[in-house]
Amino acid sequence: MFRPAVQQRAGQPRHLSNKLYKQLTSNELANLAIDAMVRLDFDEQEIIFNSVERRIYKCVHEDYQNKVRGFERLALFYGVNYWMNHATLMTAMYFSHADTTNEDKTTIEALSNIASMELALIDVCKTKELDIKAVKWLAIYQPLPVKSSSSLETPELISEYSKLLSACFKSGKVAETVEY
Repeated sequence: MFRPAVQQRAGQPRHLSNKLYKQLTSNELANLAIDAMVRLDFDEQEIIFNSVERRIYKCVHEDYQNKVRGFERLALFYGVNYWMNHATLMTAMYFSHADTTNEDKTTIEALSNIASMELALIDVCKTKELDIKAVKWLAIYQPLPVKSSSSLETPELISEYSKLLSACFKSGKVAETVEY
């Protein structure tokens, strides 16, 4: 795992750490920020973020950028979770053929997750005015090769997935609005 070359030592003033960061390139700072994210060191993330050089750019409207980036985060989050549950489901189905003592609890849980996530995605796409087909396209969605005979969605899972999928639009605004 990458370890930052510049770390604040115990008792080292924050301004000294900040001065050291200002000597680094943007790529080096990005690597340090990623490492701080992994360590859940929010103070260090803030110091690094505040050390990054500021520039003024002409760019497209903030609302446009936020909608497109939110769509990307939503589709990628959905895709990762869909395929994780899909892999769990396929693995459980494979082992259930070899071991009949397992009551397919893992299979039912994976199907329940996928079904609940699907309903949550429909709701979030309506709320955010997104084309669900576009989200699934970016997620490289493939329909499940199995069909369930019963409804496996649970209100708790639907609620949880709705919160997680909606959060894709709340995290990380792309730009600050600056009036001239």
